[in-house]
Amino acid sequence: MRSIHLDIPRLLHTSDATKRRPHILRSRVARAMFALSAAASACASVVYATGGDADDPGASADASIEDQHRFQAGCVPKSPEDSARFPTACFDTQTRAEIMNKVHVDTPALHELFLIITTLTSEGRNPESRLVRTDTPYAARVREHFGVYFTHEVVGAVESLLAEGTPHHIAAKIDASAYRMRDDGTFEKRPEYTWIRGSEDNLEQLLPMLQDFSEDTDFKSFFRSRASQRLYNQQQDFFRQEAQTQQLLDWLNTEYPETKPFESVRLIVSPLAFAYQHQDGVVDRDFRQLIAHVNFPQRREIAKRLSPSAAAFERTSILFTELNHGFIEPSSPALLERIEKVFWGGNRFVDPEKVSPSYASGRRVFLEYLNWALISIYACEHYSSEDCQVIATSVASTMTDRRGFIDFAEFQDWLLRQRKKNPNVRLHTLTPSMVEWFELHAP
Repeated sequence: MRSIHLDIPRLLHTSDATKRRPHILRSRVARAMFALSAAASACASVVYATGGDADDPGASADASIEDQHRFQAGCVPKSPEDSARFPTACFDTQTRAEIMNKVHVDTPALHELFLIITTLTSEGRNPESRLVRTDTPYAARVREHFGVYFTHEVVGAVESLLAEGTPHHIAAKIDASAYRMRDDGTFEKRPEYTWIRGSEDNLEQLLPMLQDFSEDTDFKSFFRSRASQRLYNQQQDFFRQEAQTQQLLDWLNTEYPETKPFESVRLIVSPLAFAYQHQDGVVDRDFRQLIAHVNFPQRREIAKRLSPSAAAFERTSILFTELNHGFIEPSSPALLERIEKVFWGGNRFVDPEKVSPSYASGRRVFLEYLNWALISIYACEHYSSEDCQVIATSVASTMTDRRGFIDFAEFQDWLLRQRKKNPNVRLHTLTPSMVEWFELHAP
């Protein structure tokens, strides 16, 4: 069982908000006592649902004893491959049936609250920030409703996460999607998740402060308002109806047959999400769920030069680059060793002045080269030659000029030629040849 660390003094800390509103202090005490009780029970690794879920209309409003114990059996050990890549999940029979072979799109309340708080940090208030989107009417509504609370203690806590490094902020944001909001406005862990990113719940210690901020700012009313829900639903409907998600997944399953298919896909979207996208996943025995945090794609000028169907694909290629990561991971230890060797150090495959520091390993550099090349391969196989040329040129420009993957255009051209010569050879089979290409072109 995972050990639970409770910082009781901080849980019971009386901020100015608690002095003004004693019920906040009482709620903190109740949460602290509940957490102690959960730790003592040692019967499960998740907090069980005890009420309705504001951002999950299908959730039961009145939990039964059966609901509280349905996951007591826990999760059996996973395969070594899955254990290395994914945290554990617990999907009961009913939940599996509801999400099996489906793409679910949602805007989780706590995830949205975390991003709202991020807009109040010094980084979030920077108009040039790529951490959150600041140039939309929704962002203006957020500033109007929440802006005066920039001195709240949780804003300082999120500032501290950012000071430790963007990955710490990202991990907490991702784990926020493992929670849901009950009808009374309090947050609880979804029973199917322990956590989503890494090997621990990255949000647990912030939860009391997040709850206080939510109550102080009346976040529940903002989140459930007609204007907010209309926007959330519009963005979710785009991914359900226009993003071609299932077609992309079918293609990836064909190209990477040795990758076990995901039984479920969950897309997390937010009007505030900007440049940082992420692909994660969880596994419960033989049941795998891919989870992608994606930005809502704005319309671009390139659409004017494409056919309607190709323009729709190009717009959602931002989603494609996240789905890809669930499939393209090389599994052969020998191949991974060759990748790390050829990409070792500051070689000429990346421009250190442009490439993100997150691409510090050879494996990550290789996967990003391949990841974005798949956009052009898919486009060239599904749309006209004119559409293919426009999309491939745009992708190469983005990767080479803006992102610093300096040999991308040459690699993409080579891979497109290989694909054209061998249309029946799956991309999975071509992976060793891709590694060899980099070996031959290394300085």
